[in-house]
Amino acid sequence: MRIDWETVGRCVHRTLNDIEPERSRRLNNLVNIGIDETSYKKGHKYITVIINHDTNTVVWAAKGHGKTVLESFYRQLSKEQLASIKVVTGDGAKWITDCVNKFTPKCERCVDQFHVVQWAMEALDEVRREVWNEAYAEVKQLKKEHPRGKGRPKEDDPSTAIIRAAKEKAEEIKNSSYALGKAPEHLTEKQQLRVQMIAENNNRLYRAYRMKEMLRLLLKIQDVDEAEATLKY
Repeated sequence: MRIDWETVGRCVHRTLNDIEPERSRRLNNLVNIGIDETSYKKGHKYITVIINHDTNTVVWAAKGHGKTVLESFYRQLSKEQLASIKVVTGDGAKWITDCVNKFTPKCERCVDQFHVVQWAMEALDEVRREVWNEAYAEVKQLKKEHPRGKGRPKEDDPSTAIIRAAKEKAEEIKNSSYALGKAPEHLTEKQQLRVQMIAENNNRLYRAYRMKEMLRLLLKIQDVDEAEATLKY
């Protein structure tokens, strides 16, 4: 269109004023809301965002993050608007919990699905690193047990084959982070083979992967009774 971003910004601002002249109405009848902060400009700056879960829309946003920023959101709400909030989701940050307890003490404070799965992913990756270190230590031990002589080893040398297989196994584990983090239905053929290799050769890491997947699927269940039964199982 051959216009600069400042012109685009002014166009968006004028259009927004025409479409939604009273944006404060977004704060009416909030029941289930989500609180999160996100970084921009290479992670050096943050914005805090409030989501209406029932309409899946952003109702409020401000530069910065932390307790002071979130308090500015709550302070602009009327007593009726505060009273209508029943559930607040977010990560495990204490400043979110402090604000919820201060302004809406009767509502439910929950950790959202995204952050629960993120914590599971971090735990899984910790197991992956431990297993990789063990596999790498095995390679070093095999090299000590089968010292290499001078010159290039023969292609059919059994010691070389053992060490090569151990190195390949360690590399597969080292490079499996992305595959283990994806849902099974989104894996590429190569990633499927990598997960299959882990299933066949490393029970500990594969069990951690399956636990992460079970938790991810559990959090998608809408029926409370079904979710409880699945959790107990």
